Amino acid sequence: QKTAYEIPKRDWSSDVCSSDLCSYMQKLRAKLKIFLLTDNISILIKDYSKKFNNLFVVYRNYTNTNTNINFNNILKLKKKFNFKIFITNNVNLANIKNIDGFYIPSFIKKIKFLNLRKNILIVGSAHNHMEIQKKIRQGCKIIFLSSIFKNNKGNSFLGVTKFNLLTLNYNVKFVALGGINYNNYKKIYMTKSIGIGGMTFGNDFLKLYKKI
Repeated sequence: QKTAYEIPKRDWSSDVCSSDLCSYMQKLRAKLKIFLLTDNISILIKDYSKKFNNLFVVYRNYTNTNTNINFNNILKLKKKFNFKIFITNNVNLANIKNIDGFYIPSFIKKIKFLNLRKNILIVGSAHNHMEIQKKIRQGCKIIFLSSIFKNNKGNSFLGVTKFNLLTLNYNVKFVALGGINYNNYKKIYMTKSIGIGGMTFGNDFLKLYKKI
């Protein structure tokens, strides 16, 4: 059997794992969390809330920062379906009672967010070491690291090995994001990721979810 060094230009973590590692992977399955990043809460919840347990929703309200927005419908959905919700960029909205966290996209460089309530969970996105360090300085406790696998947005992706190298020596939690499907999801168990993130999940992912 060839070693990793003898397999050129290949993500050798895709090889069949040992029985001990597979057993360990099995134990991790119940712990994986589902993170949905969306700008349309209502449609997302209608499609997915009854299918998933342990659901986390990141509401990417990039352009809509009006503090007079009526969030009653979102809060009603949250109460009905028992999901966690994170608000993007708007401190006033994030401070509303029953909002679980604050999301900082990778392109936001601001370090301090004044008046953000204490003990709120801050999460963010990153693609490299520089952005990871920026998110940590911004107070993020969970970081979405992407893209772990190839997707339709481009040919650049991390793969399992680079994902693991990027997450070394950081005292935060990571979530794998980008290109995850039924054919490659098992590789997630070979990373430090606490969950699976995506912006859209179709039937392929629903099939995958039954496995995790």
